[in-house]
Parts: sequence; structure tokens; C-alpha cells
Amino acid sequence: MFIDTEKYPFLGGISDRHNTIRREFFRAAKKYQPLDGALHGRANYIDQHLDEWVDENGFHPDQIGYDIRGGSYSGFSLYKEGKPNTISLASSFEKTMALLGTIPKLHFAAFVIMTPGALLKEHAHSQSRLIFHTLLNDLVGGKCKMTCGGDVRSLAKAGDSVLFNYSIPHSSVNHASNNRINLIIDFDE
Repeated sequence: MFIDTEKYPFLGGISDRHNTIRREFFRAAKKYQPLDGALHGRANYIDQHLDEWVDENGFHPDQIGYDIRGGSYSGFSLYKEGKPNTISLASSFEKTMALLGTIPKLHFAAFVIMTPGALLKEHAHSQSRLIFHTLLNDLVGGKCKMTCGGDVRSLAKAGDSVLFNYSIPHSSVNHASNNRINLIIDFDE
């Protein structure tokens, strides 16, 4: 069950400025080794704040009994509620951070990279909040299929986005021949 983003006009500012966010992302990748390595398939990387967010939302492998990740998957946090000044990448994203400042009741924001063929198996979070995914790059040779509550959407072009309540079972798989790079934003209704 995906949600119409028009109910949340501030999300339009994120989708409309995906090119600005993407430019900051690729500039940061040139300076930050773990991000560059994830982009070029040399390493999986999950930062501490993303790992904490996974744990707080009750879908860590130890909590649910299986790893939801298949293939290479990396994540880099920009903002985590209660720890806004401790995330090293934030300083490279001045314009993106300003956009995130327009999101009421923001809990978490991160970049997630899924390599070709990577997937996130069906799972649900223990919290009941909204999550917004914006695709930052055009996908080549396929789409990223996202499923939520039996509803299916595909992301293919930069700026494509989906919104859903992450307490509903959801999954995704990257059918493209290149990395899928999303900005995810977790917030309350």
C-alpha cells in the first residue's frame, strides 16, 4: 500500500531537487572512501547510525531470525534523531541538509545503494512511520521493483519516488544493470 505524496507537499521539494542531491552525493563520494567503495562495488558498508536505526525498528537479523539483504547493499546516514551532529557525511550535503530541515517530525535520513540484482527481502518494521524513497539516478537495463502490502511500484528514472508506512510488509529488488541510489527519509505523519 503506497501513499500519495501529494498529502505531504514538503516531499515535492525533495523529488524536485533530486539533481542537487545527486550532485552533492557524487562530490562526497570522491572525498569519502567508504562511499566511493560502495559505489564501485568494492565493499558493502552500513554505518553505525543506519545499523542503530535497523535495530530500533526491529528488523535486525538477530531480531527477526534472517538477514533481509541479498546481494550488495550499502547505507550512509545523513541524519538520525538525537544525533544530528555526529554524522560525518552531513557536512558534505549543505543543500540536502537544508531540504531535510523542511521535513516535520524527521527521524532518519540516509542514502542507500543497491547493486544490480540486490534485494531486500520482505520485512516490516516494529515502528509505524512513513518512509519516502527518492531515486537519485537513472536505472539502466531494468527497474527497481518495490512492493508494499501487495502493491507494486517501479523506480526507473531519477526523481521517481514512493511513500509508504514501513510497518506494512515491504521488499525491493534492483533489476537494473547499475546501482540503485536512493535517499530515504523516515518521518511521522
